[in-house]
Amino acid sequence: RYIYGEMAKQSVFGGIHVGQDMHFKMSKKIAQLTKVICALHTKNDEFETISNLERVAHEEELERLAKQAQAQVESFKDAISRESEYRMRIEALEASVGEHERLRSAASAEFESFKAERAKDEQRTKKRHSDEIRKLTSEMGVSRKQFDDRLAEFRELDAIRKRELDELTTKMEGRVTSEKRKLERELEMKVND
Repeated sequence: RYIYGEMAKQSVFGGIHVGQDMHFKMSKKIAQLTKVICALHTKNDEFETISNLERVAHEEELERLAKQAQAQVESFKDAISRESEYRMRIEALEASVGEHERLRSAASAEFESFKAERAKDEQRTKKRHSDEIRKLTSEMGVSRKQFDDRLAEFRELDAIRKRELDELTTKMEGRVTSEKRKLERELEMKVND
């Protein structure tokens, strides 16, 4: 029934006649699905490996925790066996703590009193120091002013003394010069005589 050329383009796939193009596409899809299946098998193998490693690690952790728990149980058993001894110690300590609390209360009250007294002393000392600092600052200001005034006076007197000394030096030089001339004239007269 089919023409030879048309038959070459078609093939039978599961009882259904399919063209060559469709056959190629289906082969390509089958190849892709095969790759996906291989990848899934590989991932499944990896998952199983990881799962086995995690299971082993989990079992080791459980074993470690069981040993740790057993050690704690043993420790608790030892603690329970020493409990009666500790109870006697606790009773003695409770009596001691009661005495300590009484002494501590007395010491605390004494300390608070001491602290309040020290605070008052500190306030008085601060006020006294503050007053002294103010007084010293004031005295220092007055002393500074007196010093500046005396320094100004001294400079003024020094200037006056220098002027007087200059005037005296000038007068003395004038006298010495006039006396020198006078003596030179007298000497000249005596020499001429």
